[in-house]
Amino acid sequence: MSANQNRQTALDFIAALADLDVPRFGALMTDDATYWINGKPDRLPIAGTMTKAKLIEFIEGSSGKFEPGFAINVQGTTAEGDRVAVEAESDGMAFTGKRYTTTYHFLFTFRNGKISGIREHLDTLHVADTFNVPL
Repeated sequence: MSANQNRQTALDFIAALADLDVPRFGALMTDDATYWINGKPDRLPIAGTMTKAKLIEFIEGSSGKFEPGFAINVQGTTAEGDRVAVEAESDGMAFTGKRYTTTYHFLFTFRNGKISGIREHLDTLHVADTFNVPL
């Protein structure tokens, strides 16, 4: 696949993730794909590496964590070969009553036109504060 096709797949994934559309984003990933979130897993449960199955389980459990209208807005992309970098910002109201607005850097890797790995960098302190995770 071309870098531009990979870029479009990454953008489709982010749109599906914001919508919590598990079938849509799951179809864009290889079966052995991994999803990594920065942070220390012993202090922030979402941090670390998840398999595709674990990511799907996590997202399915997230359906009540945001009020309708949650959005991830892409600020920019860079695509080269089998890698796509995406800068984005989220905006939404969490179930805790706190506004969740954070910046992200996603790094996607591709294999045969599908996403084989995602690395997500975000403000872990804001996640903990918004969702009342004790640190």
